[in-house]
Amino acid sequence: MKTVAEIMRCKMYAKIAIARKAVGMSEDEYRDLLFNKFKKRSATELSRFELDALFSQFVLLGFKPVGKQPNQAHKALAENKTAIERKIGWQLGELGKGWDYAYGIWEKNWKHEASAFELLSVERLRDISSSLERTIRFKKRHAPE
Repeated sequence: MKTVAEIMRCKMYAKIAIARKAVGMSEDEYRDLLFNKFKKRSATELSRFELDALFSQFVLLGFKPVGKQPNQAHKALAENKTAIERKIGWQLGELGKGWDYAYGIWEKNWKHEASAFELLSVERLRDISSSLERTIRFKKRHAPE
């Protein structure tokens, strides 16, 4: 079974392929772009941040991404601890951090509310997830080009 990070990478590869075709870039031009910008020959060698930067290149070349259709509802919040913990695990993977990082957030902010991380309420786990999400967005915005 694929991890959430692997699924997200596959989705990003698909977005890049769509963008490449939309701007009319040949396979050779695409490989040259990968090598000149990232010194790599395949998108599979790129980090998550490099994949985002590659996609941004296609936007600069004129690709106009289409967002969610207005009639599509937002994803529902994770409703149970298992789902939130799974999401936190994915976010930690995006940041290249282990669970110790999430435990550190708990210790700094909410240790007085629960005697162990595992006893945190769904609301507090969402707070940790939200904190990790802000960190991911910050790192994406400030990633070197």
